[in-house]
Amino acid sequence: MKKYIGILMMTVLVFTSCESWIEVKPVSEITRSSYWNKEGDVKGYLTGMYANFRDMVNETYYKEDRGDALDNGIVGTTSNAWANTMSETVAPNWIKFYTHIHHCNLLIKYGTPIEFNKIEDKNRVLAETYFQRAYTYLILTQSFGDVPIVLVPTESSSQERPSRSPAIEVINQVIADAEMALSLYPENGIVSRFRSSKAAALALKAEAIAWKYQVLKSGTTDDIDEAITALETAETISNTSIGAPGSYASVFSDKNSPEVIFSVFFGINEKDGMFASKLTTAQTYISVAVNKEDIPYTKSGIAVHNFAPSAKLKKLYATNDNRASIAYIEAKRSNGRVILTTQNKYRGTIYPDGDRHFDNNIIIYRLADLILLRAELLTLRNRLPEAVTQLERTRTRAGIGPYTGEVSQTALAKEILDERGRELCFELKRWPDLLRAHFSGTINVYDLVPNMFGKNEDSCPLFFPIQRAMMDDNPNLTQTEGYN
Repeated sequence: MKKYIGILMMTVLVFTSCESWIEVKPVSEITRSSYWNKEGDVKGYLTGMYANFRDMVNETYYKEDRGDALDNGIVGTTSNAWANTMSETVAPNWIKFYTHIHHCNLLIKYGTPIEFNKIEDKNRVLAETYFQRAYTYLILTQSFGDVPIVLVPTESSSQERPSRSPAIEVINQVIADAEMALSLYPENGIVSRFRSSKAAALALKAEAIAWKYQVLKSGTTDDIDEAITALETAETISNTSIGAPGSYASVFSDKNSPEVIFSVFFGINEKDGMFASKLTTAQTYISVAVNKEDIPYTKSGIAVHNFAPSAKLKKLYATNDNRASIAYIEAKRSNGRVILTTQNKYRGTIYPDGDRHFDNNIIIYRLADLILLRAELLTLRNRLPEAVTQLERTRTRAGIGPYTGEVSQTALAKEILDERGRELCFELKRWPDLLRAHFSGTINVYDLVPNMFGKNEDSCPLFFPIQRAMMDDNPNLTQTEGYN
């Protein structure tokens, strides 16, 4: 794997040595003549891409920071996204996303003509590549709205500099790539939970359709029905299970959890530093805690308490919800006073060096996510009894019993949003969830997220700005609406 990561790094080094046109540079000749020759080259390149994919998704910035699940931590080095104080001078840079898209485009272009001993092996590699490109564009459009669509590798500085495509075109590209992946996977089942599969691609397609319908106000109810069917099929072919009451903690500790459809692998000998380290604490701050040994602390600076589980998140849990103690834990003094609150889902592992390392996998899709998205879409279609049935599947495991609230579209949509908050907190789902609910009219996000109170779309746009330097580099790029 190190060999192929090295190849990607060499590509990136040359990729960033020429004139930029999208914060992504032309690629070296290594990828055109001296590398793409045999089956092993293509498989190895994909292996390296998974490592790159892991680095791309290993942060809370785009999916959690702007939501309502995080408060300022003891250390408190939070982000402009969390504070909702972004501008073109403190905007994120999308280079890592387009670098990854570039690698996907390279593999599709140069890997497709290469002969494999088994055609199904080739198709699987291509399917996984289309999945990765689709997922990357989904993150981009959920974050920035309109973004450039680039479907060929950047191989010359003379290539046309792209402008931002409308979000509807981007989401249609996500769906098209997901469908291409679905057509290529040679099997229905999961070969490895650490690689994408047909079930993961079905989940991705359904999420993209939900975004298209709810946020972009495009598509038809037939599309929603198609997404519901995709989620049902994904559950069937993935052979996953929701688990019995008390099984929630194992979803995050067991790298081969039977609930997981696709996760990104972390291992101390391969990769350390999963994003949970920024939501946890070092022992310095809890030295007097009477429950110190229950806290997933580190002895060194591996854990930095930038963020804490928010007061709003904690209020979502009923007193008998068995997920609460797994989601967060409070360090307390002998008098019962709370010193701090830290996440507790990703407890990591204590290694022979005597310290804890955060090596939990990053879950991209798991069954509970699909179940609750299905409930959300069923509510959109006014199939309320079916939505309640799906909602109660996660409630049953949580020990909080059947849903007894009002069974109306508005009330049920809000309850499903809250249930997703309880079930999926810190799993990089919250901000997209809130935006779907906002644009559907279930909530007003400006009344829900503390750092957005008193603001509106004029003072705090819902999509991220891009850096002024990026526009200076590529005059065809325009700023996100609301930041001009």
